Amino acid sequence: MGVKPSSRGCFGWFVVAIILALVIGAIVYTVKKKSEKSEGPAPIPGPPGATDKKYADALKIATQFFDIQKSGKLVDNKISWRGDSALKDGSQAKIGSFKRNV
Repeated sequence: MGVKPSSRGCFGWFVVAIILALVIGAIVYTVKKKSEKSEGPAPIPGPPGATDKKYADALKIATQFFDIQKSGKLVDNKISWRGDSALKDGSQAKIGSFKRNV
């Protein structure tokens, strides 16, 4: 009257084995593709020393940004349009003025 119960169980295990094999195959394929991409750093475009110049330019711009953001009495001011600021902060509340140690 139909299929034996034991053959139905074997079919289920067969389907599970096929799905498991597909999953393992997909994992192996993905790992292999990623390892091919990361075989080493890509060459840097431009002449030798271009990277050092880019870092030097970035450092110069960052230093200039922090110089512009300074507050208080400015000593050796390299920014012509930037003057002293916040010299009397807290004076109305009698907290005292900001004194910079140079």
